[in-house]
Amino acid sequence: MKTPRYEIRKAKNKQFYFVLIAADNKVIATGETYKTKLGAAKATRRIKEIFEEYGNLVLVDKTK
Repeated sequence: MKTPRYEIRKAKNKQFYFVLIAADNKVIATGETYKTKLGAAKATRRIKEIFEEYGNLVLVDKTK
């Protein structure tokens, strides 16, 4: 089985975005678009920092 990972991709509008890919190779999250590849990379680093700082995050259902 592969390791979960982020991939930075280029959108049709030439902006960059990231996807989070699970160990089973399925996309489980997609980020917004950024004007630069560096912007997308910074977003992935920030997400990693948040998980390291807070551990498991809580799901809040705002649809009710």
